[in-house]
Amino acid sequence: MKESMVKYFVLIKTYIKYYHKYPMSIFLKLIYMPIQLLMYMFLWIAISKYSEIDLKYLICYYLFVILLTNAFPFAHIASYIHNDIFEGRIFNFLVRPVSYIVPYAARYISWMLCYSIVFFPSVLFVIIYAKIKLLNVLLFCVSLLIGLMIEFLIWINAGFTSMRIEKVKGVIMVTMVLKSLSSGNLIPFQLLPDNVRRIVECLPFKYYISEPINVLLQGKEPDLFFEYIVSAVIWIIALCLIAALQWNCNIKHLQMNIS
Repeated sequence: MKESMVKYFVLIKTYIKYYHKYPMSIFLKLIYMPIQLLMYMFLWIAISKYSEIDLKYLICYYLFVILLTNAFPFAHIASYIHNDIFEGRIFNFLVRPVSYIVPYAARYISWMLCYSIVFFPSVLFVIIYAKIKLLNVLLFCVSLLIGLMIEFLIWINAGFTSMRIEKVKGVIMVTMVLKSLSSGNLIPFQLLPDNVRRIVECLPFKYYISEPINVLLQGKEPDLFFEYIVSAVIWIIALCLIAALQWNCNIKHLQMNIS
């Protein structure tokens, strides 16, 4: 167990050094994210005139939408897995002493640690601006970790489909569209028609944008939060089982000609 943890920490440190080598990617977020937020504000001011949703809530909500959607290029995970399979690099991982997804998890964790330079000051601003309770902040941290884990597993499963199909681009596009429509990315669930909201709330995409943001901004009763955690854990288990099933069923039949 100790040796495995050492390997994971080495991978995380390696990727942190890699991202520090190219700090411009983080610096650019400090430039275009405020501009993007400013562009949305004109739309929110217009929407608030015809909706009962508070303008302060909309500003904080979409600030977190921008932060979370730009936190990590999750779609790249599926593309990287496809390239590993298509180019035969996946077989190199089969002889390594770590699971295939461990380097991707380490890369994700490393980027999030670097991204915290942008994320934590923004969270602090929202806490002060919207006068958020400490309990809401703690519940937000828990729900955010769960949501990011669900998103990571969704893209891992999308990438593993490339063991069955030649091109994974279509799967990526479908997943991105579902994410945009069902995660609260485009519009808060409160503004959706009742029938549409019931459908999107049955999907796992809400767990890494809509739910964590609303837990922070609006809070959640203990019993409702417990139900939320249970349903999220069920999704995590289901996605892990689907990923394991895809891997075990397809890796044995995967063939590659390497010259």
